[in-house]
Amino acid sequence: MKIKIFEKPEKVQGFNFQEGFAALLDGEKIVAATSGHTCNSYIYIYRPQNGGWAGEWENGEDAASLSQAILDWEDKKGIEKALECAAGKKLHISEKDIVFTNVFPGEKCNNGGEYGFYTRYCPIPGYPGIYRVFTETTCDFDACGTGYEGITALTIAEYQKLRKKSDEIEAAGSLY
Repeated sequence: MKIKIFEKPEKVQGFNFQEGFAALLDGEKIVAATSGHTCNSYIYIYRPQNGGWAGEWENGEDAASLSQAILDWEDKKGIEKALECAAGKKLHISEKDIVFTNVFPGEKCNNGGEYGFYTRYCPIPGYPGIYRVFTETTCDFDACGTGYEGITALTIAEYQKLRKKSDEIEAAGSLY
């Protein structure tokens, strides 16, 4: 079995693939297709049936392979875009995660409503100055809309701006 990620919209075997969709191939024949839509540990996969396509939530080996292929493709695209944006710019290079404070936490920062919010830049090995970006909160039971934000190049100027703002927020302390 082989996986193909579509680079542009195409209609194949009656299925309308968009950029970033994945197909599981048995030789030249598509045996599964997905946009990559996930919920919990499941991915929605379409399979050819009765001259058409039928979809359902799956979490087996095919689902894991298709999901990983899409994630790898998205990573590659994100890194390429970040490198294009970084061309000719001076980048802030770190081998360790960089964390900026967006909201300083209050006394009840864990499940009490006085949450702290942060942005974390995680360096990507082999790509100095290029980072995976995540937002975080101190809330333990709900991520409150935080999580993976994408891949970016961090210039020295942007780093200095973010560090200054983070330091000001921390110096001011809690808003609560």
